[in-house]
Amino acid sequence: MKVNEIFGPTYQGEGPSTGRQAVFLRLNRCNLYCSWCDTPYTWDWNGRNGPTYKRADEETDMELSEVVAALYERGLEDRLLVVTGGEPLLQAPELARLFMLVGAGPEDTEVETNGTRMPILRHPVSYNVSPKLWNSGIPEAARLKPRVLHAFAELDHAIFKFVVCQKADLEEIEDIALKYGIGHDRIWVMPEATGTEGLIERTRSIIDACLDFGFQYTLRTHVVAWQGARGK
Repeated sequence: MKVNEIFGPTYQGEGPSTGRQAVFLRLNRCNLYCSWCDTPYTWDWNGRNGPTYKRADEETDMELSEVVAALYERGLEDRLLVVTGGEPLLQAPELARLFMLVGAGPEDTEVETNGTRMPILRHPVSYNVSPKLWNSGIPEAARLKPRVLHAFAELDHAIFKFVVCQKADLEEIEDIALKYGIGHDRIWVMPEATGTEGLIERTRSIIDACLDFGFQYTLRTHVVAWQGARGK
């Protein structure tokens, strides 16, 4: 597997599992290029979003046995496994084998994905699907894949998490929900920000509108606690 970092124990900071103790497996590579991406060190080798990261410094090729050992060294046995990136499903075959090795299931394993790659249907885990909105700076045809989003919408263990910059973004979320049959109880909105002040300011500007739409809301606990520090 092409790994960026393995860290924990820490907490899941977003979505319905916020506050659960967790171990994180962060994989490299992404097929998108969000303008506000908070993990450009997993894919931005050309400085598209600012700093240029060196692949040699940020990417480690690890055997699955090494990954499993590192996860258990960080306390996986009693904690939630969160697989994130980058875009983890670019390494779907390797992930499927990893899930078999650790006995992953929907109650103890979450995969963070941008919703442009099909889920691993033969091995059920939970998915935090984060379709990108216009605010990502990516053309719609690249960020919204109807067949894939329909597949995620049909899963029992999938929620949808959207990064929001302003109230107008909520209307776009509503359009996506209607188009793909996603219930409001499965939609989580979170503010785009990299620091506590930004999180609070943006939360205050959109949270009443989120209530009006009937969406769930999630702050980003790890940003509040560690201000975006890596390995947290």
